Amino acid sequence: MLPIIILGIVLGIVIYQDCKDRAINVLTLPVILGMALWYAVEHPLWQWTFLWFNMGFVGVQLLGLTLYFSVKHWQLVNITQKYLGWGDILIFFALSPLFSPIQFIFFFIGSLIVTLLVVFLYHQLVRPLPTIPLAAAFSATTLIYGLVLYFKQLSSYNDWIILAYFYG
Repeated sequence: MLPIIILGIVLGIVIYQDCKDRAINVLTLPVILGMALWYAVEHPLWQWTFLWFNMGFVGVQLLGLTLYFSVKHWQLVNITQKYLGWGDILIFFALSPLFSPIQFIFFFIGSLIVTLLVVFLYHQLVRPLPTIPLAAAFSATTLIYGLVLYFKQLSSYNDWIILAYFYG
């Protein structure tokens, strides 16, 4: 339980920092990764293959994004120069031990969709944002998802609920 409490506090710090400064402290990322690994290794359903798959999934997403912008601009584009910050990229990897592969894919895509919707609404109702606080958005969705799993007595390493939904 201790790693989850520490993780929740640090994710709250990331939300505050990223929304306020559009940057996060570099020390928060190793703490997030450390607490996520500590929680994962102690969980009876977790496997090392989950971590390697999830990190590979993030790598493929980043490679695809790099290829997309490189083709769009007719030259090799470094996505960290203009499109994504290093904090955003590293938080994807730091959160990857917290999920089984299927749940990570749903979480990753769902977080991006929720982020786009919230930013769109904020843009329409309040003011335009020059950049999207993606690390804060992923931290917030991680906290919300974790609370839902906790109160429903579910595990982020058990995919049976998702599979039962699709297969009936």
